[in-house]
Amino acid sequence: MSLPVDPSVPNLNDCGCCDGVTTQTPAVIANRPGLPALSCRVGTHAQFTQTMLARLSARERPALAGLQTREKDDFSIALVDAWAMVADVLTFYQERIANESYLRTATERRSILDLARLIGYELRPGVAAGTYLAFTLDEAPDAPRKVTIPIGVKVQSIPGPDEKPETFETVEKIEARAMWNALKPRLTGPQVLHAGDTSVYLNGTSTNLKPGDRLLFVGKEKEDNPRSDRWNVRRLQTVEMDQAGGRTLVTWEHELDGKLPADSRIFVFRQRASLFGSTAQDWRPLPNSMKANYLGLANPEDLVEEETHEWPSFKIYSPEYPLRQEPPVVIPTAKAVAAAAIKAAHAAADKARTDALTSAIGAAKEALKILKDAKDTLEPKIGGVIGKGLGPITTVLTDLRTALDQLSKIEGTINAAFTGMTGEIQIILNEIKGMLPNLKGKEGERGRGPTQNEVVDGIKHIFGI
Repeated sequence: MSLPVDPSVPNLNDCGCCDGVTTQTPAVIANRPGLPALSCRVGTHAQFTQTMLARLSARERPALAGLQTREKDDFSIALVDAWAMVADVLTFYQERIANESYLRTATERRSILDLARLIGYELRPGVAAGTYLAFTLDEAPDAPRKVTIPIGVKVQSIPGPDEKPETFETVEKIEARAMWNALKPRLTGPQVLHAGDTSVYLNGTSTNLKPGDRLLFVGKEKEDNPRSDRWNVRRLQTVEMDQAGGRTLVTWEHELDGKLPADSRIFVFRQRASLFGSTAQDWRPLPNSMKANYLGLANPEDLVEEETHEWPSFKIYSPEYPLRQEPPVVIPTAKAVAAAAIKAAHAAADKARTDALTSAIGAAKEALKILKDAKDTLEPKIGGVIGKGLGPITTVLTDLRTALDQLSKIEGTINAAFTGMTGEIQIILNEIKGMLPNLKGKEGERGRGPTQNEVVDGIKHIFGI
C-alpha cells in the first residue's frame, strides 16, 4: 500500500487500488512436520507472470520505460508469458523431487528403493506364481515308456466361473514314466488337535451329526485315572459334509483349552437324558393352599418362608468331580427303632461279656500266681519229705485246694454276671416294645426325624456304652 499523496489529507489512498503491479516471487516456503506431502514451489505461472510485468515498470530498469503495452498479444508480453510457463514447469518438478527424497512423502517405488539402498537394504525382485504339475503319459502299446519333459513346456489352467486361464511353464527337466501314472498325490494327512482349535475333520460323511450336538474329547489319561480333568466337551456350531473327500468338517464356537489330552479320541453324545422331575411345574407360582396340601398342612399359614421357594427335598449338585456326598435324611420307622434297640442290646451284652472276661482273666492270673507260689513251696520240701514225714506235703495240698476254691468262685462270678446282664437286657427290650406303638403313631410327621445312627447312639448312651 502506498503512502497518501498529501499528508494533510489522511487515508486518501488506503484502498490499494493505485498500488499497481507488485512482485510475488519467490514465495515463502513453510512445511510443518508430519505432512503427507511437501509444498516446495517458489511460484506458479500467474505469480511469475505478475512478477516479470512488475519489473518491466521498475525504476531500476529505465531502458524498459518505453515498453508501455501490457497486451497479451504483444510479442514482448508473450515472451514473458512463455518464460513464466518454463518457471512453472521447473518449480513443479522441483517440488516432486523434494517429495521423493523422503520416505513419508515418496510415491514412486524407485524412490523407495533408492532410499533403502542408502542404508544397505536391497528389495527382492518380483517372482512369478508357482504351482505343482502332474503329467500323465500315454499308455498305448506303441507309446514310449519313458520320456523327458524339457524346460519351458507351457501348461494352462482350467478357469472357473468369471476367471481367466493362467499359463505356467516348467522350470526344470522332468523325467516321466508311464508306470508312474498309477501314483496319486496325497490329499490328506494325519490330524493332530491342539489347544485353540475350533474345527476338526471327521472320517466319512454318514456321521449323522447336526448343529447342537456335543462332542467329547478324551484320552487314555481319563481311562487310567477317573479323577483326571484332562477332557473337553464342545457344542457343534456347523456341520459340513465333503462328499468328494469322504469327510465331514465340524466347527464349534469356544476354543479347546489346555486340558486337551495329547491322544484325544472323539465321542458324540447321541442320547439326551433329563433328571426326574425336570418337566414338573415351577413351585413358586403355585398357590399356598396347594403347597400346604402337598406338605400335609391343614392351614396354608403354617408354611414357612423356605417352603415357598422350591419343591421339598429339591437339590442340584454343582458340576464338580467327585460329587459331594451327603448322608440321606431317614425318618425311622418302628421296625427300625426296634432293630436299633436290639443292636444296642447286643452291644451292651458284648461289653458285659468283655468286662466279665477281663475280671476272669485278672482272677485267673491271681490263681496262677498262687499255684506258682505252691510249686515254689513244693520243690524245696520234696527232699525233706522222707526225713520229716508227711507235714510239708499236707501244707502244699492245702494251698492247692485254696487255689481251686478261688477258681470256682471266679466261674460263679462270670455266670452270675451273664445271668444278670441277660435279665437287664430283657427288661430294656420289653420297655422298647412298649414304646413301639407310640413311635408308630408318629410316623409320617412333617420335618426331619432322627436317623438310625442317632437312635443307636441314644440307646448306647442309656446303656453307658
